[in-house]
Amino acid sequence: MKRRPFLASVTLLALAFCSLPPPRALSPRQLSPRPYVRSRTRAVARCVVRKGKKVSLAPTAGPISTATKAKLTAAAPDSWTKSVYTYGPITLQPGDWGDGWVNCPSGMVATGGGESNTNVGGITVHNTYAMVNGSGWEVRITNRATAALSITFYAVCYGGLTSYHQEPAKALVGANTSASLSASCLSGDQIFSGGGWSDTTNTLIGTYKAGDIYMGWSFFVQNFDATAQSIGAQAVCGTGVTSRFVETDYTVIAPGTNGFARVACPPGTLVLGGGGGGTARITDAYPDGEGWRIYGQNDSQQNESVLSMAQCAS
Repeated sequence: MKRRPFLASVTLLALAFCSLPPPRALSPRQLSPRPYVRSRTRAVARCVVRKGKKVSLAPTAGPISTATKAKLTAAAPDSWTKSVYTYGPITLQPGDWGDGWVNCPSGMVATGGGESNTNVGGITVHNTYAMVNGSGWEVRITNRATAALSITFYAVCYGGLTSYHQEPAKALVGANTSASLSASCLSGDQIFSGGGWSDTTNTLIGTYKAGDIYMGWSFFVQNFDATAQSIGAQAVCGTGVTSRFVETDYTVIAPGTNGFARVACPPGTLVLGGGGGGTARITDAYPDGEGWRIYGQNDSQQNESVLSMAQCAS
């Protein structure tokens, strides 16, 4: 039986608020939203926090990829559309942490998302989850490198789903310990993907499907703080597609190096979202064509591993 993900690192904690740049100014929005509301989309700016200070950034243009799947049956003729949107690249300075997110357009909702960067060993991922109402996908990261690096954020957006909602779970993880928390979809739902968050950046994470037949998502956190911290897991669920789970074998990573695992969706299916983990520190996880790619850094003196998982739609 495969081990479930475990990852690693240390940073600092700060609170910050982001607001929209002109001319689409809205009231400030806390950078640690709890995506508990079930419904549709909204428009929000993107920003990245550097040592507790906000940097407002302009929205990006259209999607980097699109696909349409028509399902024509006598019982239920319908169709849905998938697009992948990105935000960035943006620059994050050494020792800084930040939140970045990318929005889905009106009429579409986020089923998955993540980030990639230009220094595989330099980034630690802390949070990754669908935003309130499925409006986009948000990720929190820390730059552990000695130089600035560039980061790109991703959202996998679907239109035409018959239902969409997010199922949360909350718990405490003790000081200097780890915990795995699972969130479950409602009966009759499909699992699209999932994620989670914590109340500190002094963490490392893993995010993955909770079992091969279980309709839910798990979030693993290693808490390096001296006090207990709140964590949340999120399952992104709904109906309108058939979701199929695929995963890779573990990729072995030698000490002091990094490596990746990529899983491809079966022919004729489109990626909904993904995750993964292993014993290495997760640094990147994002949609890669019709599949999912995840990178890990081995900070130890022994072999570590990483694996990739994807949910695919048909």
